[in-house]
Amino acid sequence: MKKLSVLLIMVFILTGCQSINRVTQEPTLTFNSVDIVEICIDEINLVAQVGVANPNSFPIPTPNIDWKLFIDSAPFIGGNMPNGDFIRGRRSFDLDIPFSINFSELFESFSELIGTQQMAYNVSLSATFPIPEFENKVFELELPGTIVFPELPKTSGGDVQLVRQDYKGFELVFNIKVENPNDFPIKFPDVNWEYNVEGVPVLSGNFAETENIAAGAVETRNINVSVAYEDIFQAVDSVRDEFAVNSSFYFDIGSNTGTEIPWPITILHEPEISFRGITRQSLGRTMVFVFNWEVNNRNNFDMDLEDFHYNIRINNTLWAADKMENPPIIRANSIMPLPVTVSVSEHPIIVELVDVLNRGAPVNYDNTGTMRFLGGVPGMGQLDIPLSFQGSTRIR
Repeated sequence: MKKLSVLLIMVFILTGCQSINRVTQEPTLTFNSVDIVEICIDEINLVAQVGVANPNSFPIPTPNIDWKLFIDSAPFIGGNMPNGDFIRGRRSFDLDIPFSINFSELFESFSELIGTQQMAYNVSLSATFPIPEFENKVFELELPGTIVFPELPKTSGGDVQLVRQDYKGFELVFNIKVENPNDFPIKFPDVNWEYNVEGVPVLSGNFAETENIAAGAVETRNINVSVAYEDIFQAVDSVRDEFAVNSSFYFDIGSNTGTEIPWPITILHEPEISFRGITRQSLGRTMVFVFNWEVNNRNNFDMDLEDFHYNIRINNTLWAADKMENPPIIRANSIMPLPVTVSVSEHPIIVELVDVLNRGAPVNYDNTGTMRFLGGVPGMGQLDIPLSFQGSTRIR
């Protein structure tokens, strides 16, 4: 019985000592590789992979890692990877440290690399574990390597296509062709574009593509742009009354020289409609009046007035609700009068009119309706313009 008690005490002492001082072996770190994960027009993205092995039977935290990239023994960029996860007992863990090299910053710092095809580098790591046993221990690693610089893709502007145009604006599609001259895939570059009218920026945007361009391949991307005439007029007020205007697309890709695609545009103008007053044509038991409308076609093409419906109210009384028979074609760059003849024979209205005409007093009018125009530009549909004219006038 005494022998059993002594054995139990010894087991307790041994296991207790192991739990108190359980870190008995140092973790090991290996710098496995620096891999290129993406090559872009203006930068290259890499990942440094570090292996961490825990030889102990219990978990330990991952290390804090400070890293630096050296070029020709001079530090260029650096960073820190803080500890996060735990490494289980007797397991290994791979840490990925992502970083990017911007070519503009690289060539600005190391001008001797301009025009070269590759660059030698050295990545240095300093790792510490947040464990009391190793708080003063720094694990140093480094790995040299070589980066092959990509050739800049060859870019060119393609066609510009008009896909929609009406009296509010238009929609265009212009395409950009990019050739990858390298023997490895590169990311399709981001495109910054600008739409100009008479040399003045009207709209701008950015096109970002996630797919890569295969080695030696040529890819084309379409960019849709919607332009409102009001945007143009706000930017370039001098073209408000013009018909033909110079415009262009300008785009640049990364650090490439910009490319401009000219595209002259035609500005469509809604016809201006006005009401020019009332004239009397004949008096008697039936009075005949002419309501004078006017249409100003400011375009370089004829416009077919397909339909003209009107509702005429004078002094809150409905005089006519009808449509014009055989509406005319409004010639290009012309102002055309549209007289509407209305006969009035109702006795109360005639009595009121005689009094108004004798006194030379004005009448209140409220003229509404719709004018429908066709054509002018191939593929464009009809244009409906609602009419609403209120005011006071004398009958001439």
